[in-house]
Amino acid sequence: MDELIGKTDEDMHWHIENGPFHDDEVEVLTQGKSIIGARGTCIVDEKIYTKGRLEDPAIGLNNLRGLAENMNHDLEEFWHHGRKFCVMGFYIKEYETFCRTFGDTAGNVYLKAIGKALQDVFDHRAILAYVIDGQFYVIMQYENPENMHKIQQEAVRHIESIHHVGEWRCTCTAKITLSYVNEENAGVFRYE
Repeated sequence: MDELIGKTDEDMHWHIENGPFHDDEVEVLTQGKSIIGARGTCIVDEKIYTKGRLEDPAIGLNNLRGLAENMNHDLEEFWHHGRKFCVMGFYIKEYETFCRTFGDTAGNVYLKAIGKALQDVFDHRAILAYVIDGQFYVIMQYENPENMHKIQQEAVRHIESIHHVGEWRCTCTAKITLSYVNEENAGVFRYE
């Protein structure tokens, strides 16, 4: 209990994005407002929990639905609070061949190793998702776009340094994409 006393949620690193929680806390403290059913992402025992989020049980990351829900949440944060974010894609082209050669169990070990490499790089600063067939996505808030390119290259180095998963030798090559959300591509349109 002593490790909690006198510390904020931000001090404890319990949130992926501090903004939504901080805004709610300020409203509770200054206006006495009750917050029920707040959206946001929390970290508990190094696992990420989001209300209504689904996770790929074999990999331990968000699945497509979890990615979509988090993308929607970040779009709302962008529209209402101007919080910029980017979407990084990592396609591991060797996955399908590895899985055909060694089977689904080995394939899940392979994917889990890539997920771990991404977790090591992004360390609770981003939403991580595995979608299908060796495709991983990362949603991350940013201030400086240059930093996003650098951290993505760091993630590629971590992924491509994987040469063994479990008892199997492997190669991991990441084909990448990087998209920034901005007013032009994510504006709110209203019909009159």
